[in-house]
Amino acid sequence: MNFLEPFDYMLQGIDIHCLFEIEDIEQATKVYHAFLSYLDSNNIFYQHQRVFDRPVGPWPTPMWQIVIRPGGEGQEDFEIFAHAIGKSYLWLMLNRDKFSVMVHPNTRPGNELLDHTQYVAWLGKAYDLKLGIFKKA
Repeated sequence: MNFLEPFDYMLQGIDIHCLFEIEDIEQATKVYHAFLSYLDSNNIFYQHQRVFDRPVGPWPTPMWQIVIRPGGEGQEDFEIFAHAIGKSYLWLMLNRDKFSVMVHPNTRPGNELLDHTQYVAWLGKAYDLKLGIFKKA
């Protein structure tokens, strides 16, 4: 078995998706804003933050998304990124309310299917995604 080195495969960061039902959008948005405040107060670099009020892409429900990326590409920057991921994950463990959260890396172009199936972590109920949109690598 070949083991993957996170530094080589995770420089594009990770996606965090919080899934919810449309009737829960107000509460899910509160969690979203609280999480953004946490990231800001801890100087955690993020991008592409947005709330979707309908299913998009492979997601079977509305969701919000935040992408956390390394601030640079060196080993020291990656260590800061890894620490940020740990802090973010721990915050979500305690504060996600009733919502399911999926965390996945963005490893390499063409690996989207693996990123959304094999390389994932779920907090709460795991959802079946619409995987047909991804090309098999």
